[in-house]
Amino acid sequence: MLANGGQRFAAVGTLRDDLEIACLLQTQLDSPAGEGFVVRRGNAVVRLSLPKAAASAVQIYRGSLAPMAGWVSRAFDCRQPAPSIAWRARLTGTSVLRTEILIGPI
Repeated sequence: MLANGGQRFAAVGTLRDDLEIACLLQTQLDSPAGEGFVVRRGNAVVRLSLPKAAASAVQIYRGSLAPMAGWVSRAFDCRQPAPSIAWRARLTGTSVLRTEILIGPI
């Protein structure tokens, strides 16, 4: 962990990194101007900024079967669709990744 809250990765060759964030049921997920996400549920608000990497992609899932993502399961064989954020990157050399989670008024 770095002092500024980032993580440093040193890859020999290419490293694949995945970050998946599952949200609760009845969660509203917004992406204002492509700058991270605002997650709302009732009066609770969270601002999420994902790492910046040249070879990265973000995908939002909600009730997806291929891949199996965007579900909440509170009992065996019982699932309900809920937002899920997937960030994936291919990293080479040394990379510093930083994710920010801000809780409260945005």
